[in-house]
Amino acid sequence: MKLANLSIYWIPACAGMTIFASYTLPLIATWYELSEVDWMNSRGLGILVSGLTTLRNRGGDLKLACASESIDSFLNKCKMLAIFESYDTVEEAVESFKSTQ
Repeated sequence: MKLANLSIYWIPACAGMTIFASYTLPLIATWYELSEVDWMNSRGLGILVSGLTTLRNRGGDLKLACASESIDSFLNKCKMLAIFESYDTVEEAVESFKSTQ
């Protein structure tokens, strides 16, 4: 699978988020690898929602992978886990795209 890896470091809203995208799957498959994200505020949440909205409007999807317990708790409190699919590993996130083809 061909991947594009875009790293974003020290965004004021969430430090250390890495974005992966696959251009070989029929739909635009993107996942955010959150293992390096220690904290997130509403601005970081806005980045996630904006990315999800943009991708879904273009026939793609965005999934989350490797969220720490604190990020997972934050997303749960904001009711975002009802909107985003979140996986324990990047491999599980990638496989989830394959099963939706």
